[in-house]
Amino acid sequence: MQLSTCPACVADAPVAVAWSLLDPARCDEWWDARTRRVTPQGPLSPGQRLDCRAGPLGTFAVTFEILEVDHAAHRLRWVARLPFGIANDQITSLAPLGPAQCRISFG
Repeated sequence: MQLSTCPACVADAPVAVAWSLLDPARCDEWWDARTRRVTPQGPLSPGQRLDCRAGPLGTFAVTFEILEVDHAAHRLRWVARLPFGIANDQITSLAPLGPAQCRISFG
């Protein structure tokens, strides 16, 4: 079964600050997983893979594969491979709403 949604939120932060949180070195600051390995190391780039653990005591393996990155447009396409065979192919995009706010869309 396939499900398609496009949730969005408004962040009280400049788009550049919100975009910086998607850097693999900073993901553990905001998500409920712990990054174990980033291959290759460095800023977001196509072909990159993040191997993580989530859940109680890091029970579940979660893998993020970076497919496309457009730094200028603040757009990222990635696939999250979750437990129980769930794969989430999504585009995350950020749009400025002014100097101190941005919209973050997940779809």
